[in-house]
Amino acid sequence: DIVIPQASWRQRLGTAIARCVVIALITVVVTACLLASPGMLKKPADFLKLLNPEGLLETGLKPNGRSLSDLTYGVPFFWVSMKESAPRQAFMKKSLRGVVSNYMVEAVTDLSRVSVVTVLNETGHRVEYTERKDKVILACTLSHLKAMLTARKMGFDLAAFLEDDVNFDTHPLWKLSLRELAEAAPRGWKGIQLGFGAKRADVRNKIWRQPEPFIRFNQFGYTAGAYGYMLSRAGMDALVERLKIEVSPDDPTEIISMTLPEQLRAADHALYFSLLPDMYTSTMMYVLHQCRQFQSTLHREHEARHKRDSVAAREHYGLDTGACG
Repeated sequence: DIVIPQASWRQRLGTAIARCVVIALITVVVTACLLASPGMLKKPADFLKLLNPEGLLETGLKPNGRSLSDLTYGVPFFWVSMKESAPRQAFMKKSLRGVVSNYMVEAVTDLSRVSVVTVLNETGHRVEYTERKDKVILACTLSHLKAMLTARKMGFDLAAFLEDDVNFDTHPLWKLSLRELAEAAPRGWKGIQLGFGAKRADVRNKIWRQPEPFIRFNQFGYTAGAYGYMLSRAGMDALVERLKIEVSPDDPTEIISMTLPEQLRAADHALYFSLLPDMYTSTMMYVLHQCRQFQSTLHREHEARHKRDSVAAREHYGLDTGACG
């Protein structure tokens, strides 16, 4: 017969004490976590103090545990900024920390350059602009197209494009990396809007409730903003063709001629409507306007709208809105 040795009373006492110590330690740790202020808790991947349980409950999203570097790997970023905008550039370098491949593209600020753009009205006649605000809108569109041509010149098969007042505060909640998002996109996709604003809350909320990662751009109503989007190589080529872009033989990023319908003169209209039906909007907000806005050099009247859209998105994802003012 096999004889199973019995533990002595000293061994049994030692085991009981060890169990009590472990239970006490667990109790102390759990209590400390429950009582700690939100600012004391450090979240992974630069989560800061972004998470709030109600927001997570609303979206059903869980922290992915991935770094921004991992989530943006394989996708080059091109961001447009004016040469003299030092505060914005400092902000963007902070936002892009961890993004391995990113390039600043100097914005078109010489308003005489907009003369290369032929704008046609509905009857096919050329529209001449004399107001500064109209020329600034065209300069912004030229700046975005310059960024696109830069990515095209460098031979990338896809690239992300940004304005200089955005962040990636939602990245701990992304279900897909940007490369995975591109691979999951409908066949033949040309562009994906990565962040947007909407005048109508019902449009915004309907998009956010969609279970799929994409909708076709403008499917539920117009979603504004060229502050974050991704283009495939086919999308870059399509923009060159459809906007009749001609470039300098000495510099393939310098536009010497292009044509725009008047209703598409703003950057987001020119980019997105030109690529339909192969332009999509991500139902996940990959890019947000920064919460506290820089003064806009283009649309001063849009600052309140940008802030409203940023706050709405941050509330939806359970992110901190305390710095929004």
